[in-house]
Amino acid sequence: MRLLGIDTTGESMSVAITDDGTLLYEAFVNIGKKHSQTLLAAVDQALFVTGVPLPQIDAFAVSRGPGSFTGIRIGTATVSALSYALGKPVYAVSTLDALLENVTGAGAACAI
Repeated sequence: MRLLGIDTTGESMSVAITDDGTLLYEAFVNIGKKHSQTLLAAVDQALFVTGVPLPQIDAFAVSRGPGSFTGIRIGTATVSALSYALGKPVYAVSTLDALLENVTGAGAACAI
């Protein structure tokens, strides 16, 4: 399954494309909170570099926070529009769960 994921919850923004768990593309854009101006260009760049046409994306993932409320709205609105146009599912990912997964690996849990 090809997945296009975005994170617009923080100061920097990220876009990634995976194919069956293999990372095809990952980019971090750190030019301040200008996500509404740069997100679609970053998605277009990701699709261009990987050679994957947008209709061949099987699902979308978006960070649902915690983070910047405006950033969350930008990411959610963009992914919602793309998924609606293509009839593809959307997965909302907790920023904290993603950070935990990155640090500890699959299946780990940590009480704070």
